[in-house]
Amino acid sequence: MFRSILIFWLFVVSVLSGAPVISEFMASNQSGLQDGDGDFSDWLEIHNPDAVAVELDGYYLTDNASSLTKWRIPATVIPAGGYKVIFASGKNRSVSGAELHTNFSLGAGGEYLGLIAPDGSTVVSAYAPQFPGQSQDVSYGIPSQVVQSTVIQPNATARWIVPSSSSSPAATWREVGFDHSAWTETAMGIGYDRNISPVNYLTEIGTTGNTESTMYGIRSSCYLRIPFTVANPAAVLSLKLRLKYDDGFVAYLNGQPLQSSGVALSRNAPSPLLWNSGATTTHNDPDAIVNVEFDVSSSLGLLASNNVLAFQVLNNGSGSSDLLFRPELIAESNDPGASSAPGYFNTAT
Repeated sequence: MFRSILIFWLFVVSVLSGAPVISEFMASNQSGLQDGDGDFSDWLEIHNPDAVAVELDGYYLTDNASSLTKWRIPATVIPAGGYKVIFASGKNRSVSGAELHTNFSLGAGGEYLGLIAPDGSTVVSAYAPQFPGQSQDVSYGIPSQVVQSTVIQPNATARWIVPSSSSSPAATWREVGFDHSAWTETAMGIGYDRNISPVNYLTEIGTTGNTESTMYGIRSSCYLRIPFTVANPAAVLSLKLRLKYDDGFVAYLNGQPLQSSGVALSRNAPSPLLWNSGATTTHNDPDAIVNVEFDVSSSLGLLASNNVLAFQVLNNGSGSSDLLFRPELIAESNDPGASSAPGYFNTAT
């Protein structure tokens, strides 16, 4: 049975605002996470709650308040909102890019545990004077203050049009303020399917999202705009785009290319991209109905309260028998109202 919550008042969990934090640890790992040697070593997890990546090179971990520089962390980047597991095994391995092991293990009976700044004296995050006694295969730490929300649902309302020339619609069609009232409104996704074997796209397409009459035998490109709102853009730590698509696309956020890992996001798109371009190759039908996920956090700086996610959807030729496009967008944000009281986790996170 887990210890009473009253024990939380016997020690202090200190965390500097916006700094990396020891978010969770396991001091009696008997059958949980294995290290690279196959051993059930103790472990701890460091979380970066900030909206930008943090470099841990030169930070220290220690289990002794009188020896703050006990184990130095090598060059290690934690992305915005990300996590890093370090084994507290006593094996003392500190090669950047490899599995990390401290030169100390954790005492299940309770002891000090701290993350120290590169100056060797500033305590960034600590369980002091010691964390409470730990149970076998039960982790302990601070509940996540990161919440996930789907800001664009798979059936979100969108607007689409098949362009008729390089100037119709105007080049500003990707921007927030563009008037799309003349475009067809639909619940996503969009596309068509003239041959529902072996995969039927029609179940993925909204009632007014069927583009066959304006694309088949006529055009290989379709423009799509999806308005969405974000209550607090500054609190968003990461963005993920999930897509079902056939055959290609180019993505934009608020008029600018949407980026994944710092590169403009597209698939099977020609260069140069024209208003009537088609996809350079096909995306197999069985693959097209499986979500592909892209980390588009590189474009967080474009995010505002009112937004438009836009796509030029590309088919592999106007004579293609089918087309599918169905996106969703997921944001991870800081939740300042979440509890920061430490406790035991029934399941290690």
